[in-house]
Amino acid sequence: FLGGWLREGDYMSYGQFALDNLKQLNIDKAFISSAGLNESLMLTDFYDEEVFLRRQILENSREKILLLDSSKMGQTKLVNVAHLSSVDMVISDVDCSEEMQHKIKEAANLSQSGIRLLFIKISSIVLSVLSIV
Repeated sequence: FLGGWLREGDYMSYGQFALDNLKQLNIDKAFISSAGLNESLMLTDFYDEEVFLRRQILENSREKILLLDSSKMGQTKLVNVAHLSSVDMVISDVDCSEEMQHKIKEAANLSQSGIRLLFIKISSIVLSVLSIV
C-alpha cells in the first residue's frame, strides 16, 4: 500500500502522497493495465490520478507488461497515459480485432526495444479479472 487517498470500490491508492512514495521505488517487473488503447496506440484512462501513477510506474520499472483485454482495444478515454512503445510486452486475448492486432504487431516490429506480444485464448474467469485490472 502506497498510502495517500484510497478510492472506494477498486481500493486504488492515489494522490500526491502515493505518487511521492512510488517515486522512491525501483520496480523489476510491472504488470499494468489501462482503460483503453486507441487507434494511435496511446494508452488512455479516465482519471488523472491513475495516469500519474501509471506514468511513474512505467518510469521506475525495468520490465513493463501491459495486460489489456480486447474490450479495451480501440477505446479512447479522457487522459493519455503513454504510447504503446513504452511497454516491453503486451498480453491480450485473441478476440482483439485483426486491425488492432496488426497495428500492435507493426508497432512491435518498429520498436527499438522489440515489444513482445502474446495473444491468448482465455476463459471468461480470466477475462473478468483482466477487465477489472
